[in-house]
Amino acid sequence: MLKTYFNHRLIILLQFFISLYIFTNIFHLFLDTKKVSPYFKDTIQIKKKANQPSKYEVLTQRLDQYLKDNAFNGSVLVTIKDHVILRKAYGYANIQDNVLATPKTKYRIGSITKTVVAVSIMQLQEQGRLDIDENVNKYVSTFPAEKQITLRHLLTHTSGLPEQGQGNVDTTSHLKLINWIGSQKLEFPPGTGWRYTDYNYMVLGYIVEKISKRPLSEYINEHIFNPADMKESGIGEKMPEDIFLAEGYRKEKDSLVPAQRLQMKWLYGCGDMYTTVDDMKKLDEAIMAEKLISKKGLSEIFTVSQVKKYGFGFYVHPDYYHNHGVLSGWNTYNNFNWDKRIFVILFSNVKNSMDDEFNQKFRSMVMKIHNEI
Repeated sequence: MLKTYFNHRLIILLQFFISLYIFTNIFHLFLDTKKVSPYFKDTIQIKKKANQPSKYEVLTQRLDQYLKDNAFNGSVLVTIKDHVILRKAYGYANIQDNVLATPKTKYRIGSITKTVVAVSIMQLQEQGRLDIDENVNKYVSTFPAEKQITLRHLLTHTSGLPEQGQGNVDTTSHLKLINWIGSQKLEFPPGTGWRYTDYNYMVLGYIVEKISKRPLSEYINEHIFNPADMKESGIGEKMPEDIFLAEGYRKEKDSLVPAQRLQMKWLYGCGDMYTTVDDMKKLDEAIMAEKLISKKGLSEIFTVSQVKKYGFGFYVHPDYYHNHGVLSGWNTYNNFNWDKRIFVILFSNVKNSMDDEFNQKFRSMVMKIHNEI
């Protein structure tokens, strides 16, 4: 009886070890990647790829690190076709009140303002209300006809007007300011040289007012901001009280100090616009998609003068368009390649936080990664 019992237990143990051996071999066979079915092999590869960053994510990481390494303070928007590569803000919009910058922060954009003035002039030309090849005197009777400056000369900075005027100026009215500009001695005969000066676009801004019979800010709001769906933008000496703008700063050693207050009367028509990085892209797109001017007008805007690769409000390069604004406390860059739908927009509320070299390196990083995609 006892012998039968032990034999029975032995059989059970043998069965257990045989089962364990068989199970172990099957399990190892399943784990052997050389013997795994194609389905499981593909699944493993997909999971590996899913854990790897895409090329767009790599670009985002590189750009983000570049801005952090250079202590960038402001907002940035980088898009490639339908991909938002980087839409982010760094640092403060207002240090005193401890307000962080966001992608929706509004900035003064300085000379990028000239873009909307140039588009306004082209709109009026397409309506047959002016001709950019006419003498300025035709539209402003007090402007000296003998200087032979045309609207095209003003648009392309080939008028010969100086960067800094001489003599006392009365800025109590736009007309008095324009008359003072007209009294300045020319640096060269119109059309023979190039001198970037805000005075050109001050005169153009006044011509928009004169022809449209409306304040410049009203005209631009109705004919540019509204069609382009730019709800976060404005222009002019006075702003609504509920508008929050980033405060302007300048960098001194390792600190940011408040910038000198702007004299808004000197920014008329040439530097008194504010906007966001998102609205800046909307403006670029509206111009290029012919929502604001015709194809013919667009061609005029990007036709460079004989003396400088500058159109109407834009610098024209072989692979991108570009404009730049700098004020006491703000520094802004707008770059885009329309054919490839690449937009690189940098807005900072620190005047000396970046320069052309900074912008070019950042833009080149975007283009390099784009070419690898």
